[in-house]
Parts: sequence; C-alpha cells; structure tokens
Amino acid sequence: MAKVWQGNAAASGAVKLLDEADLDRALERWLASGRWDKLALSWLQGYAVPWRRLYGEQPPGRMHLPTYPFAKERYWVPEGGRPKTEDGTGQVPRLHPLVHENTSTLAEQRFSSTFTGEEYFLSDHQVRGEKILPGMAYLEMARAAAACASDHGPVQTIQAVLWAQPIVVGDEACRVTLKLYPEPYGIAYEVTSGADKVHGQGKIIPGEHKAIPDTVDISAIEQRCSQALTAAAVYQTYRKMGLEYGARFRGIRTLVYNDREVLAKIALADSDEALVLDPAILDSAIQAAIGLVLDKPGRGDKPHVPFALKEATLYAPLTPRVYSHVTAGKAANPGSAIASYDISIMDEAGRVMVHLRELTARPMALTRPLTHTPDQRLTDTLYAAPQWRDAPLVIAEPAAAVTFQRIPLVVAANAEPDTIIAAFKEQFHHLKQRLQSRPTTTQVLL
Repeated sequence: MAKVWQGNAAASGAVKLLDEADLDRALERWLASGRWDKLALSWLQGYAVPWRRLYGEQPPGRMHLPTYPFAKERYWVPEGGRPKTEDGTGQVPRLHPLVHENTSTLAEQRFSSTFTGEEYFLSDHQVRGEKILPGMAYLEMARAAAACASDHGPVQTIQAVLWAQPIVVGDEACRVTLKLYPEPYGIAYEVTSGADKVHGQGKIIPGEHKAIPDTVDISAIEQRCSQALTAAAVYQTYRKMGLEYGARFRGIRTLVYNDREVLAKIALADSDEALVLDPAILDSAIQAAIGLVLDKPGRGDKPHVPFALKEATLYAPLTPRVYSHVTAGKAANPGSAIASYDISIMDEAGRVMVHLRELTARPMALTRPLTHTPDQRLTDTLYAAPQWRDAPLVIAEPAAAVTFQRIPLVVAANAEPDTIIAAFKEQFHHLKQRLQSRPTTTQVLL
C-alpha cells in the first residue's frame, strides 16, 4: 500500500547510527523538505521522533477510535444547539423588523416572519380585542423584501395593492410569508399565512425614479379648513367603532378639515429607524380620513378599512413628525359607502415624502365576534341579490333596412397562389377605404 510503512524496532534488531543531536538536525531538514517517509522509517527503526514538533504551538487533541469496526460508539461533535451570535442569544439575526428571514428555495423567492402578538404593531392595533397586523405593514414588508431580493436599487413605487383578509394573531404565534414573483415590468408579491392563505398582494416597481412633487403650502390648507377635531375626540370616535389604538398608533395631534380635505399633524415619540414606511405613521395618516366621513350617511358609524390601493410612491423615508393631507380620490362616489382617498404625507416644510393614490376603503361590519377559524376571519362579506324595478316599456325604433352589395374578385384559373393573395390584398385595401368613407354600416360577403 502506498505511503504506508511497516516495521518492528524490537524484532528488527536495527542498530541506531544517529545520536539525539544528529536526529534533531536530520528532523529539521526532513520537516523543512517534507520528507515524511524519512520520519516514518526512523520511527519504525526505534528512534524517538518528537511528533509534536510537526503541529506547531497548537497541537491537536487526541480522539479514541473504536478497536473494531462494529463498536456502537459515536465520535461526532456533540449537538449543543446553534452557536451564539454577537448578542449572545443564539438566534439568527433578523433581516428587518417585519421581514425576519430569507426562506427562499430554488423554486420560489420568499421571506418569512413569525409574530407572537407582543410586537407593538399588533398590541397597539386591535379591533374588538383582536390583534390585527396593520394593512400598511404589508407595504413595508413588500418594500423590504424586494430591496433584499432585487439589485435594481431602492423601491419607490408599489402598485395594484389589494388586501384580501386581515392577519389575526391570537394566543399562538403566526407565521407570515411574503412571496415574490418576477414579472416583465416589476415584481408581484403575495402575503400569505398557514396553508398559502392569501392576505394581500400587489406589484413592486423597483428602480423607478419619479420626480418629487412641488412643496405643499401647509398654512394655506389650514386656512381653508374651518372645522377641527382634537386628538382625544378622534380616538374616542374610533374606540366607539371598535378600533383600539395603543400609544404607538395614536399619531394624530391636531386635525382640521372641510367637506373636501383634511389636514392632520402627526407626531410619534418613538419610531424604528429600520422602517422606511413605518406602519404606525402610515396608519395614523390614514386615520385622518375620518374628517371626510363623520357627517356622511352610512360612513361615519362604521370603521373603514382599506382593501385596494392604486399606487404608493415613496420619495423619502418617513420621519416621526409629519403632516397628512387627505382629499377625496377620483374613484370616490358621494352616494356610496365605499370611500376613496388621495393622501400625501409631508414633512414639516411641506415636502412630500409618500403619496397614496386612490386608496379605497369600505365599511367593516362588526356585528359578529372575530374568530381564528379559516371561515370566520375578520372580513366584511358582500352579498348581491337581483332587485326588480318597474320601468316604462321602451319600444325601439325599427332598424333600417339592410342592403348587400357583392363585389366579385376574378382571377385566372392558372394563377399562382402568391399572385392570388397579392390581388386579394390590393382589392381589400381599396374596399376598406371605400367603407371608411361611408356613414352607414356595410357588410362584406366574399
């Protein structure tokens, strides 16, 4: 066998020709030149080879091997759990407060988070005692996940956002997954839990750079708004509707409004710098829309929850002190219980930081308790039923007489197919021009 030497110093009767000093000098030469065969043969001849010199200052530890191949003994490193991290917890560091870890596979790009209900954005955001993950948190989750997965630069635009059903966190922790799907003009995302239950979806447009809107004159808006609500009145109204906001989600300090717009001053004592679209600030900005629904029949007595957003544009990270300017959106219908808003979130100088275009909200029925069963989530069920109304009989005018005109196309019997096709295209082009010049409808039969 190559690189294997055998021998027995006692049986061989070899005469030791080197003394200890000569052996040391020879060992140094063989070690420097890598002559392991010389070292092995010297040891077989009975020389005391100081093997520890081969290992430097840190000699390896010895391991006892089984004396026969069927020994039922394991020599693996004992399982002591995950190695401790810098913070000493042994837990894998989170990527983001709302996006904890990358759980992607070769088949799917996804990020997962586990929420216990102790997080402030759950404990301070409750509906009739149930901890609900804010819908605005989905936007920050999508932005953060796309920033980790894409190399197209910061995310500025999120479009076609839909909230299907809320995420309720009860006594047990809830595992939430955000999945990303590449598309020709962006990245689609889905927020799911459990067995792929879809809670929200939308489309991220990475790398898009939009021009910053003009600075808003905050004082001019204040002058136009003649009515006001105190912060205490705002949150007392929401409490009557069944919405309980904790300190971190009570951002409104002052609110003025008229029948067309609302301006709210928002200030939070604490904000996580890792959150670009802080859900507490976004939620507080949307809370200001209460100024447009208080006096509206069918709107002011029920909480409105967002279920669609046409576009969210990020111009700058949100800060703890901002203004929220809410106006009726283009899709707003004064006679409908469904509301639509355009919301600009500005810094104290009037520079737009985030703009929400056509945020659509609908009233949420709270007549039944919230449960955690799949078929009894916190969702507002819509029903449709036919309703017949008496109407006068309308007799349509008789249709004009239809006339037909045949236009023959004559070709030679022995003509080539390409010739026939070219002739047909030419005649069809002339016929099309004639038809477009006539005011009446013409039908062609070939």
